[in-house]
Amino acid sequence: AARIGSFDFFKVLLADFPPILAGFCSGALGGCVANPVEVLKVRAQALGGLTGHQHHKAAVGLVSTLRRVAHEEGGRTLATTGLGTSIVRGMLGPGTQLPCYYELKRRCGAYGFEGPAAHGFCSAASAGASILFCNPADVVRTRLYNQPPGKARYRHAGDAVAKILATEGPLGFYSGWRPTVARNLPFVVICFCSFDALKQRALRDRPEGSSLTSAENYLYGVSSALVGGLCTQPIDVIKTRIMTSSGDAASVGIVEGPVSYTHLTLPTKA
Repeated sequence: AARIGSFDFFKVLLADFPPILAGFCSGALGGCVANPVEVLKVRAQALGGLTGHQHHKAAVGLVSTLRRVAHEEGGRTLATTGLGTSIVRGMLGPGTQLPCYYELKRRCGAYGFEGPAAHGFCSAASAGASILFCNPADVVRTRLYNQPPGKARYRHAGDAVAKILATEGPLGFYSGWRPTVARNLPFVVICFCSFDALKQRALRDRPEGSSLTSAENYLYGVSSALVGGLCTQPIDVIKTRIMTSSGDAASVGIVEGPVSYTHLTLPTKA
């Protein structure tokens, strides 16, 4: 919501610069704003799985988790854990996604390709382009978010990068890429198409050339992100559990319930 809602603001503010700079700024802002909630989300999604540290299985509620983290680890944990990686991820992933989406939409409009189908195509293409950049940062920050307090395997993001590279190789940064694609494509399509529909509805009866206010941008950003998040939550859990695995044989390619984490196929009986 912060990312989408602030993009138009930064685009006007940085009108003399390439649009990708506005994307970097809005992506970095989104990474800062969402970081505390991302820490809680990753820990909650890892609960009950066979990968990653289990943070208090009894506490999965938002309020109870907030209280426990603040009491046992301090409020700084939510604010600073993985923050730098989250900012970089926001800049490289969503930061490139927004300019790509709007540029594709502009070019499609020039050829007369408009409407929901055009919005869906531009959304999917921009999501695919951003995954290449944001998946490595997603892996690093997910590992940092889910570390046990007092027994951290990684000291900081640089240490995490070095250890993942040494133990899992370059492909370790792309663990969970299949569920990432399966989650991001529908999320971005739903999110951007919902945002554009709300924007067009709001501007329908206004003078030509009008734009949304900052408050409307954030409100519609929140609404569209909420719809996209609810629709893609199950796949997001799968993605988190793959990314929290450390690459050991016991935790990579495991099967839990009806879904195989690495291949997203139904497990076969031995």
